Parts: sequence; C-alpha cells; structure tokens
Amino acid sequence: MRSAAPRRLLNPHLLRRVSSSNINKHVLARAAGFPFYVQFYATLRSERVAATPLTVERLMTVADMVGFPRDEVFLDSPPGATE
Repeated sequence: MRSAAPRRLLNPHLLRRVSSSNINKHVLARAAGFPFYVQFYATLRSERVAATPLTVERLMTVADMVGFPRDEVFLDSPPGATE
C-alpha cells in the first residue's frame, strides 16, 4: 500500500495570475502536462493539493509560463524541510 502524498497549501495568487494571463488556458494546461483542462482548473482552484512530484512539476511549469515566482507557488514549506 502506498502512502498518501502530503497535501500542501496552494497560493491563490497563482490562479489569479493564470486568469489574467493572455495565454489560452487550454494551451497552458496542455503545455504543463495536465491531460484535461478540468483537472488543471480544479487543481488551481484547490486550497490544498496532493504534492506528488508530478503535480508539483506541473504547477511549477504553469508558474514559469505565467511569470509567477516558483518559491511562492506553495504557502507552506515542503514536508521534511528544516528551517
């Protein structure tokens, strides 16, 4: 049995930046690796997301495409990070 991926707080400003972007949202979703626009939009609207490596990679790609700082995508520290 696999352990569940940790859930991390997603910065709502990322959704705002995506919404204000001139890039077609379906193009953003596909370029970031989301198989469906619905999954892309649901992920961005979530307060917390399962921080699987694939989801984190996709969100970082979205952030890069819309000019959002990578270090501000999540509002919390990664699991296991020491401060």
